[in-house]
Amino acid sequence: MEFEHYGYVVAEIDKTAKEFEFFGYKKGEKLYDEKLQVEICYLINSNGGKIELIHQLNPDSLEQKLLKINGVSPYHICFKTSDIFSDYKKLISEGYSALFEPVEVKALGGKKICYFHKAEIGYIELVEK
Repeated sequence: MEFEHYGYVVAEIDKTAKEFEFFGYKKGEKLYDEKLQVEICYLINSNGGKIELIHQLNPDSLEQKLLKINGVSPYHICFKTSDIFSDYKKLISEGYSALFEPVEVKALGGKKICYFHKAEIGYIELVEK
């Protein structure tokens, strides 16, 4: 697994993206996934650093609950993997709680993702390479 990005939960993608411009990040295209009810946008800087802005539209989602508690904030670290199913099983065997099994995300070109939580590290996302 390799580091992919940090994920931020946001209320408005454009407003948060504008703030990150000061730190040298450029906003990419806004993507929407109907199945997951989420808007996402990647910010990239000249060093290749990547931040994912997530605007969850489902009012009952984890992201909306975190947004109400903490406001705009980072909430996960994402790692890319060449074998999401194998790494899914490895994380479960290491005591991570899966939020859901790998699911295809049309907004990401059909790549699969999944999320985990462990008290000692927080939320982790896996995404297919």
